[in-house]
Amino acid sequence: HEDILPAEALPTFNSHAIETALHKIDGLSEHFLYLNDDFAFLSPVTKDDFFYGNGISKSFFEPHGMVNGNVEASSPDFLNAARNGRRLIEERFRFSPTRLHEHVPYALRRSVLYELCQAMDEDVRRTERSRFRSVTDISIPSFLYHYFAYCKMLSVPSVISHVYLNRKDKRWEKVVDSLRQGRAEK
Repeated sequence: HEDILPAEALPTFNSHAIETALHKIDGLSEHFLYLNDDFAFLSPVTKDDFFYGNGISKSFFEPHGMVNGNVEASSPDFLNAARNGRRLIEERFRFSPTRLHEHVPYALRRSVLYELCQAMDEDVRRTERSRFRSVTDISIPSFLYHYFAYCKMLSVPSVISHVYLNRKDKRWEKVVDSLRQGRAEK
């Protein structure tokens, strides 16, 4: 964290804060994927699954679910962060985003992240310095980036084949067994 966040923001226990500085990772490519710790690739993917040939990123929005209402302490952190992001997009582009990004890898561009962080500097800095999750946080890779890039014509809504499993899903054990077998063969 000390490589990408200012000293006054450390230590942090807030993933939203860490995510404000992903684009500052030394040697990071212009086009990259960001995955949460509960993502896994179970079949081959290519760059074309996430980016068009001209470099435009693909955003995978949920077909259901709404980002509406006001920020409330009783709401989940991810939803409050999306609501804060919605407000920023409304103020800047007069467009009201309503759908969350699906729980799939995020296709991001480093240059767009720099531009977004510069354009929304005050909110980025507030989140960056929030050591724990807060109702004022924004979530850049899982919400704000996709709508900012869309409004700048640097991202396009798309679809991707995926499966969301939780531990109660009977298919979960098959995935775990498959992963174990793959490790044993290597």
